[in-house]
Amino acid sequence: MRSERLTYCTAADMARVTGYDRSTVLDWIRCGKVRARKRLRPYAHHRIFAKYFRSEFINKVKKTNPHSETWWTDAELYILRSNIDEKISALERLIPHRTKTAIKVKRTRERRKLYV
Repeated sequence: MRSERLTYCTAADMARVTGYDRSTVLDWIRCGKVRARKRLRPYAHHRIFAKYFRSEFINKVKKTNPHSETWWTDAELYILRSNIDEKISALERLIPHRTKTAIKVKRTRERRKLYV
């Protein structure tokens, strides 16, 4: 009999830590990359064993996108706000180190601020 109780985390918790989507973590569980326990409920929930939250495993699978957590500089925001109605391709040339998706998302959020 174990004296310590097993601790579990959800797929959403692991997705939040690694930077991936929850469905990706569920794919890892299904293919056996991550070991989890399935709750037998009407809607099956996977409980991931806590050992997979140790730093060596997380560092191995964590996304390594350097721009994923960087703030937009004042110069980038000025360029984006000045050219808010330009095409994405034009904004990509003006802000070269941001991805197309990042520019789209930020432009959409800035437009919402204008009209609220």
